[in-house]
Amino acid sequence: MYLSRRAAPSLQLEREWLQKMATSETDIVWCIEFEDRTIGITGAHRIDWQNCHASTGTAIGDKGVWGKGIGGELMCLRRDHLFREYRLNKLKSAYLEGNEASARAQRAAGYREVGRFRQEFFRDGRWLDQIQTELLREDWEGPQR
Repeated sequence: MYLSRRAAPSLQLEREWLQKMATSETDIVWCIEFEDRTIGITGAHRIDWQNCHASTGTAIGDKGVWGKGIGGELMCLRRDHLFREYRLNKLKSAYLEGNEASARAQRAAGYREVGRFRQEFFRDGRWLDQIQTELLREDWEGPQR
């Protein structure tokens, strides 16, 4: 319910997407592994190298691991890596209204709500807002010192 896609992509579309990510100069994607199995993906997309910002996202498809804090932990690991290794200045993200797990994980990683797109997605017979978040390097560096 909380993904922006309404239907699962075909295997062919998944292969094409993976190939595009493998050769992209503006996307970085990692598999999320837990207990020796792949449970999802996380990444930085639409990286603007000149202005030093990117949009981040995570999808954990294995419902058996939800609620274990994996999302929050990997968002912190991803954040630290992107700020340290790629010297980005800002990370942007979003979540759909009602997705409390994503909201908690983003807050734990330091993302702040900066706005919302009202009634952006129609799911299960109702309109949901998309909450926009961001994390600035200076906000990350403060606790690091």
